[in-house]
Amino acid sequence: MLHHLIPDASTLAAFVRQPRHLRAGMRYALAVRHFPAIKKPKKLTTIPPDDEFRHISFTYAVIALSARIARAGHGLTRRKYIAFRAGFPLRDGVCGKVRHLFRLACEDKTPLAHYIVQIEQLFPERADLYSEFLDRLFGIATADGGLGEEEELLLQHIANSLALTPWQYATIHARHLGKPSAHKQLGVARNSPANTIKKRYHQLMREFHPDRMGSQQLSPELELLLQLRSSQISQAYRQLTGHAV
Repeated sequence: MLHHLIPDASTLAAFVRQPRHLRAGMRYALAVRHFPAIKKPKKLTTIPPDDEFRHISFTYAVIALSARIARAGHGLTRRKYIAFRAGFPLRDGVCGKVRHLFRLACEDKTPLAHYIVQIEQLFPERADLYSEFLDRLFGIATADGGLGEEEELLLQHIANSLALTPWQYATIHARHLGKPSAHKQLGVARNSPANTIKKRYHQLMREFHPDRMGSQQLSPELELLLQLRSSQISQAYRQLTGHAV
C-alpha cells in the first residue's frame, strides 16, 4: 500500500539527469530532521458530515496558507496574488469574497499547524490532494521568479506536516524551477500547427473541466483537482497561441 511513496524508475532517472532537483529533495530530507516537533492542535471532536461545511473550511485553509506563502520573502506582490487566483480558481458563494478573505488571511497570525490539521481532518490520507495543494503553493512562491529561502522553508514545513516524501517534494520543486514547456503541458510537439494545438486543448478540457461532468455529483476535493488541471491546460494554451480562453 506504500507504492505511492516510492519513486518509479523514470522519476529516479529524471533526478539523475537534473542534479539540482535531486539536491532539492535532499535539502528537504535534511531540513526536516532539524525541524522542531510539530505541535498540532487537538483534533476536532467531530466534523459535521456536511459537504458545504467541508468545502468552506477547506477553502479558507487554502486561502490562509496561500497568503502565508505569498507574503513571505519580499512580501506580497501582484504576480503572487495572480498566481494564487490562477492556481485556486475558487467558485460558488466564496468566489466574490476571495479578495477580502485573502486580505484578512495576510494579517492572520494563526499557526500554520492549525490549517494543516484542518486539511488533514477534512480529507484524511489524501496524498494526491496534498501534493496538488503543495504544487499550487509552489506556483505562488515562485511567481516572481526563483524561490527565496523563507518561502522554501515554509514549503518544507508544510510538506513535512502533510507527510510528503523527499522525492514528492523534489518532483514538485522540479515542476516549478525547471518548468516543462507549454508544449509538454498539452502533450504536443514543438512544431505542431495551430489547429493541432487547438484540437488537443479542447480534448484535454473535455476530459478535465468540471463543467463537463454535467449532473454528476463531484466531491469538493475532486472538483478542486479538476479545476487545478484545467487551469494548467488553459495557461499552456494561452502561452502557445496568445488567445484568451
